[in-house]
Amino acid sequence: ATGAGDAFKAGLLYGLFSGMDLPHAVCWAVAAGALKVGRLGAVTHPPELEEVKRLAATLHPEPAAEN
Repeated sequence: ATGAGDAFKAGLLYGLFSGMDLPHAVCWAVAAGALKVGRLGAVTHPPELEEVKRLAATLHPEPAAEN
């Protein structure tokens, strides 16, 4: 267990409560979860807000492909 799911959920809530639209809040959540995977332990060493902000800024929401 890495805690990535919890970090993802926390990032999504942070993004939404900060006023981000859903696609950008999901980018923030993906960044938080991805950074958490690189750390040892589920409870310790959550990513810092600045780390998440830097990684999230490199992500770009894309519309879902239509079938």
